[in-house]
Amino acid sequence: MNKQNKPVFPQDENRLSQKMTLFSSMLKEGYHLRMRVTGTSMSPFLKTGAIVTLSKIPVDQLKIGDIIFCQRDERTLKLHRLIAIKKNMLITKGDALDSSDHPVDETGYLGKVTCIEDHCSYTVWPRNMETPLSHVINYSLAIYFRYRSFLICTAINLKSYLNINRLNIPESR
Repeated sequence: MNKQNKPVFPQDENRLSQKMTLFSSMLKEGYHLRMRVTGTSMSPFLKTGAIVTLSKIPVDQLKIGDIIFCQRDERTLKLHRLIAIKKNMLITKGDALDSSDHPVDETGYLGKVTCIEDHCSYTVWPRNMETPLSHVINYSLAIYFRYRSFLICTAINLKSYLNINRLNIPESR
């Protein structure tokens, strides 16, 4: 059984393994891969149904904030934002998620999002992710989402600390 309590059949696992091998080999050979986004872990930046173009960019050229495609294990692919690189380990996080993913080594890195096509009614809005402005926006989002939980907890603790102290301070007359 998988996480949705649906039986996993050997042919399904074999098909998934074949897809992962195909994706990985295409990107390693220099092809661009276009995929439809499913899931909501990267919303609102990536909406379900958007088309992303993936390219194999060398790991040493990745920047904090890039959206990368990683293979977590033999059955899991993730398209998440790179928030840190530590000792050749890539740390990613979905923008809509509270915690970061388990680090993945460089061999699990498959590609980077170089273009996003948002489909709005009858129009396609392409976003080039390689422009300097995109790099600044993605870096800023990565820093924000990396520390968002910490900042929220700190603000809550500070507010409760100030409320407690306000109640215990006698008024001077």
